[in-house]
Amino acid sequence: MFDTRLKELRTGAGLTQAQLAKQLGVTQSTIGNWESGCRVPRTETARKVAAFFGVSTDYLLGEDSPVSFGPDGESMPDIYFRLAQGAKALDLTQHDVDLLLGIAREIKDKEKKFKERNERP
Repeated sequence: MFDTRLKELRTGAGLTQAQLAKQLGVTQSTIGNWESGCRVPRTETARKVAAFFGVSTDYLLGEDSPVSFGPDGESMPDIYFRLAQGAKALDLTQHDVDLLLGIAREIKDKEKKFKERNERP
């Protein structure tokens, strides 16, 4: 199942095997071997793959499935992956991400309060 899930995540992210290999610090042939089912990564490497895509190792191994979906029908791992990629592209630190999450919470709270005020008769 790892082979299938890895390929789905990679192609869903629009990455080539070479691009993913570079991100993970492995060779393109390693990615090819994983996707063909010839080899599986060591535990620590599987954790690194899972963290990169924002999924659990259980999901990668086929023991779990993303059951939570976003507003556009996107699976939550897809959403988390896009957020993680954006954070990496902008070179954000964990502190930066935490600040952004705090801002997002404030926006949602204000939106909720606005709706509550405007829904009253």
